[in-house]
Amino acid sequence: YVGQRLLARFPDAGLVSVLPGNLSREPALPLPGGFTVGETVYYIGPTKSLIGVEGEVIGPGTHSDIFGKGVDVAFKNSELFSCLCEHLSREPPLPGGFKAGETVYYA
Repeated sequence: YVGQRLLARFPDAGLVSVLPGNLSREPALPLPGGFTVGETVYYIGPTKSLIGVEGEVIGPGTHSDIFGKGVDVAFKNSELFSCLCEHLSREPPLPGGFKAGETVYYA
């Protein structure tokens, strides 16, 4: 790639060597669910081994089943996952899967 890369300065990353095809003159489209790159999220979906695990949003969902409906998340002590928005929370999950504000009954 000698002679084919540009040095671009990014506010959060400093100087980065990038291919021109990875740059745009237009800002990126908003992420599904109103999520932002770098935002901390918690998994609340059906994969039991990930429930409650903290992660960081790294971009739009890239898996074909998730594209346009979710985001890619780097979870701590795990790998990258494409997650549907409804499987993520901005707040850590409560014990028992309860949600703040949910109506409950003492049994």
